[in-house]
Formats: sequence, C-alpha cells, structure tokens
Amino acid sequence: MQVAGIAEYTLIYEPDAVAIEYGYYKNLSKEFDGKPLTVLFVGVGFAASQAFIVQYTKVKTPMGCNTQDHFKILHYASSQEVSSSKIDSILFDLTLQSYEDQKNPSDPDIKGDSAVYFQLFPRILKAKESFSHEGFNRVFYPL
Repeated sequence: MQVAGIAEYTLIYEPDAVAIEYGYYKNLSKEFDGKPLTVLFVGVGFAASQAFIVQYTKVKTPMGCNTQDHFKILHYASSQEVSSSKIDSILFDLTLQSYEDQKNPSDPDIKGDSAVYFQLFPRILKAKESFSHEGFNRVFYPL
C-alpha cells in the first residue's frame, strides 16, 4: 500500500514522535551530557489532554567505543476530563456569570442568547490564545 507516494512507512505514537523530535534538536545543539535527562511533556488538545515523562540517556554502542542517544517513555497518561473544548466552555460560563453578577437591573438578560455566544466566543478564544507560548510575545487587549 502507498500513502502519499511512499511505499514503506512506519506509524508511531505521538509521545514517541515528540520524544524523538525533542531529543533530535537537543542533540543537535549539543545540550546532552552524560547524565540522564528526564522531561515532562503536557499537551492539551481539543478533545483530551495527555502527559508523558521521557528519560533521555546516552548508552554505549555494542562495541563500546561510541555512545548513542536513547530515550525511554517512563509514563503516559491521557484524560478527556481536561480538554481545550472544556476550558472554552468553562471560560464562557465564567464570563456569563461575571456579567450576571455585575449587571444593573436595566442591563439585558443575555443567558440563552445565541447572538451573544457568537460575539463572545471568538473573544474568549483570543484571550485564551494569550496564555499559549505563542501568545506571550503579544500584547493582551482586554475584552
């Protein structure tokens, strides 16, 4: 079977791919020494979150004259209880609750108003983006 014109391929799990990429770039920059390095990776996706612990070491080759980089995934955990979509819902509910707590009697009731959802949700996503590593270099504008 061919995929994208490639006849031979290997599928690997995401933790393995992340561990390989991290180790490759750390090795290129000569940041590994002889001591084992243990790293915790955490990813929050739209439907689930995952965390895994990887240990990087240098091991002797079979002939014993060279060392080779090696990694081992020590632990992996995944949960659908914490996800980006749930965080979006929580932020939306908290924003609505804050409005309800602070509104004047003459302010409109916005619960259940779909127009409010479509106006507020993109702003919540923009605010959430400011918490990502890409967002730290940007100026945060309040809603």
